[in-house]
Amino acid sequence: MSDLPQINWNAIMPQVVLVTAALFLLLLAVLYRVRTKGRGPEAAGAVLSLVGLAISFYMCWCQWGVVCDNFGGLLRIDPFATFFNLVLLGGAVLCVLLSVREAGGLRAVAGEYYALLVVATFGMMVMVTAADLLVIFIGLETMSLAVYILVGCRRERVESNEAALKYFLIGAFASGFLIYGIALLYGITGTTRLEALAEELTAGGSSLEGLHLVALGLVLAGFLFKVAAVPFHMWVPDAYEGAPTPITAYMAVAVKAAAFGVLVRVLITGLMPLVDYWLPMMSALSVLTMTVGNLAAIFQGNIKRMLAYSSIAHAGYLLVALASIDPASGVAADDRALLSILFYLVVYTLMNVGAFGVLIYLNASGRPMDTLEQVRGSGFRYPLLGAAMAVFMFSLAGLPPTGGFLGKFYIFSAAVDRGLISLAVIGVLNSAVSVYYYLRVIVQMYMRESEEKLPQVPFSLPLALAIAVSVWGVLHLGVLPATLLDTAARAVLFLR
Repeated sequence: MSDLPQINWNAIMPQVVLVTAALFLLLLAVLYRVRTKGRGPEAAGAVLSLVGLAISFYMCWCQWGVVCDNFGGLLRIDPFATFFNLVLLGGAVLCVLLSVREAGGLRAVAGEYYALLVVATFGMMVMVTAADLLVIFIGLETMSLAVYILVGCRRERVESNEAALKYFLIGAFASGFLIYGIALLYGITGTTRLEALAEELTAGGSSLEGLHLVALGLVLAGFLFKVAAVPFHMWVPDAYEGAPTPITAYMAVAVKAAAFGVLVRVLITGLMPLVDYWLPMMSALSVLTMTVGNLAAIFQGNIKRMLAYSSIAHAGYLLVALASIDPASGVAADDRALLSILFYLVVYTLMNVGAFGVLIYLNASGRPMDTLEQVRGSGFRYPLLGAAMAVFMFSLAGLPPTGGFLGKFYIFSAAVDRGLISLAVIGVLNSAVSVYYYLRVIVQMYMRESEEKLPQVPFSLPLALAIAVSVWGVLHLGVLPATLLDTAARAVLFLR
């Protein structure tokens, strides 16, 4: 028993709370079916999910500044992990608010819906706190399996089943690449711990260089699939379009944030000795990802599908920041590349949750409002929703005074500081291209008349709250970003 690792239970209480909430949600689903003859716990499930996520968020907030290893070094609690835990939990809370109306239509699987949402968030938190590649893989698969099911939870719809199947099959291949890469790294170095991995790769020098590159490529393939980088992006449009809109929002913000959080930690902490190989790779992938995402989004008439390709383009912008890291300087509080990644992920979470929230609200009228033609005239018919959508589209396009503008400014400034002028120019040009398809939504809402009378949209407090918080966050970070930048600066200091 003395050989067992010491466990700091206080450090992992946020994750324990989420698992407990998920178990209660499953129990609640069973009890409701027995008492109500098949109906699911829609409202009760939302409340219990919000309570569990809120308690976990508060516990993570109280952990800010704590630095400790847990489970014998398999998990590392530090401000970097805590920052991402707060982003993930905040995004999950907003997505639960978006789900209240959607889950009401699921009925028989409403309890499982919320339980899977909480379990997926738990898996993401394991990913970003892990200090070992195998634990990262466990967290990744916990998240992935829950999200696969959530994508296909509308079982009566063919497109939902198709989206879930495509996502699952391609995700299985990506997981295979990742675990094979981890196995190769273990064979080369004899460890899967990130810090020990960096030491062994440094000590090994150029020996087994070919296997190093194969392992690096396989590991990156697994993570780049989750961030939807080209050429690992083919699942995104169908999965986003076929999934229930709240789950689309969840994939767009939480899954991407978790994937980038773990990718940054793995590259900076574990694979920094191979920086000469992966840094040029990030530059090339960022150009491909930005360009393919933006060009494909131009031709989309479905807004959800357009936002799917948009998310690919935004992954490209984040890869620009990753390509702008200076390996010689070490991590400093003023490391603009790393700061821009953390700042942009927060802004990206808010503006995407808000945009999808407006779509959900518009669809609550009973009339489909998913395409550009269907939203014609909705800006004047629903003035508050139209104004909110305008804010989110302006932010996604990178126009001031929104958080999206500052996020892109920090990313491209980091590239310029590193001398990557051409990469910054390509990024700015891609951002200019994106203005066309983002503003096209606003044009349809305000400058085109609907061919039929638009119905009244019933008021929904959870949806209104999620949209209002997102609008406030996007505008606040566009004007007063200092607090978030200071927080991100303290977080990145613990990467190396």
